[in-house]
Amino acid sequence: MKSAETNITKEVDRAKDAENYAFKRINDISNLITPINFTKVIGDPVFSISGYRLGNIAMIQIHWVNEGSYHMNAWDGTKLATMNFTVSRECFLYCCENSGQDAFCTFSCSGNSIYYRSTNSRQIPQNCWHDGGGIIAGY
Repeated sequence: MKSAETNITKEVDRAKDAENYAFKRINDISNLITPINFTKVIGDPVFSISGYRLGNIAMIQIHWVNEGSYHMNAWDGTKLATMNFTVSRECFLYCCENSGQDAFCTFSCSGNSIYYRSTNSRQIPQNCWHDGGGIIAGY
């Protein structure tokens, strides 16, 4: 009986060691995740952006409502913000909007700047919301 109790005690100790190791690894990783600092460039009052980085990978979330209607040429960028993270090359993030137009829009990152882009020339209606984000690589 003593041998069975010893084996159970050893198994419990191993499980505790494994649990402690897992919590330590999670804590190590969470210390590596840092917030990205953004500077708003667009003048519209309804704009929020947030993001976190883990090494050379970052995740960004964007919400923007353009205050006034404006014309946009195809692939011209409306600069929304800058950040303290630089992308390795230009990249595109998903974007959903309520413009009611048959157009493809996207958020993009180039250097340390974030833009809103459309694939065709069009009039962006007043109070149109744009939501999106994505995962990007950089330094």
